[in-house]
Amino acid sequence: MILGIDIDDTICDSWLTIAPTMCKDFNLDYNEIIKSKKIYNEITNMTDRQYRKYSTIFKKLLKNVKLKENVKEIIDELSINNKIIFITARPDYSFDNAYEYTKEFLDKNNIHYDKIIANAYDKKQICKEENIDIFIDDSRDNCTNVSELNIKVLMFENYFNEDETKFKKVKNWEEILKEVNNARKITN
Repeated sequence: MILGIDIDDTICDSWLTIAPTMCKDFNLDYNEIIKSKKIYNEITNMTDRQYRKYSTIFKKLLKNVKLKENVKEIIDELSINNKIIFITARPDYSFDNAYEYTKEFLDKNNIHYDKIIANAYDKKQICKEENIDIFIDDSRDNCTNVSELNIKVLMFENYFNEDETKFKKVKNWEEILKEVNNARKITN
């Protein structure tokens, strides 16, 4: 099977790494932001242009972002019988070269991959082109769009999407492994 996997807030805790700095920079209450379930540019009134300029700090903040528990070991196991494609919306305007930045991050953490696609603004189209069998992401919009292709979607649960009920939710990478293995049994 071909697995399409998001990076930020799916294999690592990106938003929780960025949020304290954004709250400090914009004089926002961290606890209120968490309660609001807003993330990234949703927490400010910045224009798209202002946000793009501000987001260049992300490459510094995410350099040593914490991986989700057991993600490396489980992706290693999944890579035995599956193709792993990381599909990230990380943009060049934030990371200079989002592909290289992401590659360095994955390599530094010894995360297996067969392919990386950065600047992925239309994950639905990418999943179609790459013949993705299972898509794993935390974004409500991405999951909704990809599900329109009848691709199995696993939504990685985070506090900001915990109310979502449309998709099969997974709370950790052990659950992802179980879901992928179950899907493999069904297709064999």
